[in-house]
Amino acid sequence: MNRFTPTALAVIGLILAALLLVAVTMFSNVALKRVRIDLTEDKLFTLSEATKQVLDEIDEPVTLNFFFSKELGDRSPPLAVYAHRVEELLDQYSRLAGDKIRLEKFHPIPFSDQEDLAVSAGIRGLPYTAQGDLGFFGLEGRNATDDTRVIDFFSPERERFLEYDLTQAIYALANPEKKKIGLMTRLPLEGMQGMGAGPGAMQPWAIYTQLKDLFDVKSVSVNATEIPADIDILMVVHPSNMPDQTVYAIDQFILKGGKAMIFVDPYSELEGAQRSPGGSPPLANSEIYLDPLYKAWGVEVVPGQVAGDIQNAARVDMGQGTRGSFSQYVVWLNLTRYNFNPDDAATLNLESLSLGTAGIIERKNDSKATVSPLIVTSPASQKIDVNRVRFRPDPVKLLNEFEPSGAPLILGARISGAFDTAFPDGPPPIAKPDNIDEETFKVRLEERRTKQVKRSDGAVSVVLIADTDFLADPFWLSGGGEQGGGTPVADNGAFVANLAETLAGREDLIGLRGRGTSLRPFHLIDDLEREAEQRFRSEEQTLAKKLRDAQEEMQRLQGQGGEDTGEHIMSESERESLEKLRNEVLATRKELRRVQADLRRDVNEVGMIARFANIAAVPIVVALIALVLAFVRRVRRARRAAAQE
Repeated sequence: MNRFTPTALAVIGLILAALLLVAVTMFSNVALKRVRIDLTEDKLFTLSEATKQVLDEIDEPVTLNFFFSKELGDRSPPLAVYAHRVEELLDQYSRLAGDKIRLEKFHPIPFSDQEDLAVSAGIRGLPYTAQGDLGFFGLEGRNATDDTRVIDFFSPERERFLEYDLTQAIYALANPEKKKIGLMTRLPLEGMQGMGAGPGAMQPWAIYTQLKDLFDVKSVSVNATEIPADIDILMVVHPSNMPDQTVYAIDQFILKGGKAMIFVDPYSELEGAQRSPGGSPPLANSEIYLDPLYKAWGVEVVPGQVAGDIQNAARVDMGQGTRGSFSQYVVWLNLTRYNFNPDDAATLNLESLSLGTAGIIERKNDSKATVSPLIVTSPASQKIDVNRVRFRPDPVKLLNEFEPSGAPLILGARISGAFDTAFPDGPPPIAKPDNIDEETFKVRLEERRTKQVKRSDGAVSVVLIADTDFLADPFWLSGGGEQGGGTPVADNGAFVANLAETLAGREDLIGLRGRGTSLRPFHLIDDLEREAEQRFRSEEQTLAKKLRDAQEEMQRLQGQGGEDTGEHIMSESERESLEKLRNEVLATRKELRRVQADLRRDVNEVGMIARFANIAAVPIVVALIALVLAFVRRVRRARRAAAQE
């Protein structure tokens, strides 16, 4: 006989289930504390192989001092959650590196020794009380030779780049000897550091700051007659009006085995925006000034032409009226992984690049060089005369007149081979310095001629990119302007750093870059919006032409009739024609407004539908599955009940 009633058994079962749940939870907290499943697309919570390689190659111990004020976390729960993630990630680093990383954790409170330690380390304090008490959330790294790296504040906006920031700091401490980059440019990549830090001072570009973290970057004059021998990588950016003597110096540097990455542009938008008072903007081109080198390498940067790509065109605000109007600007390109070389380490992990009025690289038919494209357009591309974008560009007109060529265009490439000098007739002439006499100058000229390298000793390699605008902060950063203030929305910075590291033979950090940018585009929405715009733009163009023709005819009749001057009295037929034209203009304007409204509505509708489907699809599917399972379960119960009866 059963000693327990069904109710008692149910209560006992619930108690046992609760105890089992508590026991399993306690066991998992202890035994499975470090076990986790990373379901994010870019595996943001899993240490990459690149990080593991960096940790494995540490020769001397690195000390990491982590500072977090718990009071700051009490007042900002989201910051406390992020701090917990940072601490967990640092624990993973320490566990993987073993004795190679010494992790110390500090929780500074006001007026404590730990607060003094945080301040002296350069950690930025954040006020969290009315009295000005400071909270800290940062990291100081130190190696055996007292080199330091500091993350003064872990900004939640950079959470996607947390592993990269930490690994880069550790890498710099473990490898204090940096390769040297010689920067040759007329653009203000280095900012205006000599002008002070007051209002109006220009900060260094983020690209420059990033390279300074990884390399020893030194300026090289754009009029140099020789590249310093200690330069490992020469970086030439926008070599406009470059003299022959400097082109020769670059030629000799490369033929001697020097590494170079060269960025030229048929139209630098940054330079083109500058104009003297009352003057015209400069031509702002640099693609033609290295022509002797291109010929020696067997390539050409097509002069006076920029690349248009209707498939990857950026959408820009035309600023027409208060409602705004958007159009595809076919010479501003938002490129994706489909436009990158998947076999090159510099582009392997990239997700996106943003370029502006980029040039076109072509391989000569008789070239013996190997030209490996790094960046290309889609087949829906076209060469566009630079004058159409240099002075008051019209994105709508460019779009309406766009004719895809059906073949991709090369925007960036590696060029390798055994090169001949670009100056077979000898070095170009140079001016005699005032501080030496004529005889000494002649001796130096003869030495220069006899020391000329006519052909490279084996294969050499250069990187050629036909755009410079993409280096500027606005093309790949958002939410900034101050140094370190922007968040990457494209991989432009990662791409340049990758190029430099492949040329330096150092690819340790490349696997970390491109693990995701803050911009996660809806590619389906972009495609739908592009199709909608193209569908309506044709009709809009037809109506706009009809409106212009009608207005011109009205002006002709009014000028002929002289309504206001009385020089000629209109005939009845002319008056009827004029009235008909006025009605036609009004009707055309109304129809044009309808088409423009349809365009905006269609674009908004496809965007809303796609976003709804993207966001709500999973919950809806889960709900439907739950309903189906509930229905099936109910049917089974009904069948079992009927069978028992």
